[in-house]
Amino acid sequence: MAVLDDLNLEVSQLRKDISSIKGELGSLLTTLKERGTEQGQAVYKRAREAGQVVRDQAAQAQEQVGGYIEERPITSVALAFGTGFALGALVAMRSYH
Repeated sequence: MAVLDDLNLEVSQLRKDISSIKGELGSLLTTLKERGTEQGQAVYKRAREAGQVVRDQAAQAQEQVGGYIEERPITSVALAFGTGFALGALVAMRSYH
């Protein structure tokens, strides 16, 4: 019977250890989830800030182009025509091959 009692004690201790491990794993997973959420929020914030910088730069470039067009309307039209003509010629050359 002593062997059976020792075996029961060991099984009982194993159950306690497994229960303890489950609790620790649950705590670890909760911590990992919280950190992942925090990092995700930080990445989202940085992406929004970068997007705002790009929008600001695009708005500034648009203002500069608009100012250039207002100051030199004939040059702007000629430049647009030349660019369109060159792109059209390139596309036409590609369609023949």
